[in-house]
Amino acid sequence: MNTSSTPGQVLRLGLTGGIGSGKSTLARLLQDMGADLIDADAISRACTESGGSAIPAIADTFGSAFITTDGSLDRQKMREHVFAQPDARK
Repeated sequence: MNTSSTPGQVLRLGLTGGIGSGKSTLARLLQDMGADLIDADAISRACTESGGSAIPAIADTFGSAFITTDGSLDRQKMREHVFAQPDARK
């Protein structure tokens, strides 16, 4: 990847946007050009799957009702809760 940054300087770029805005496409393009990618969505999913590192804190904070029978985060239930209760997002 060719950039105009000073040697030894790391260029950091964050991709944000709505659904279907091209984030994944641009991320793949940048990877094809040699960029390293840290996928925060993938990290979040790993932390909230069965046995994930965030599950105990989620259960302690919100209660076991937000954990599915397989031990993962009940994403639908959490989504409904945090959008109905703004204080829950803090």
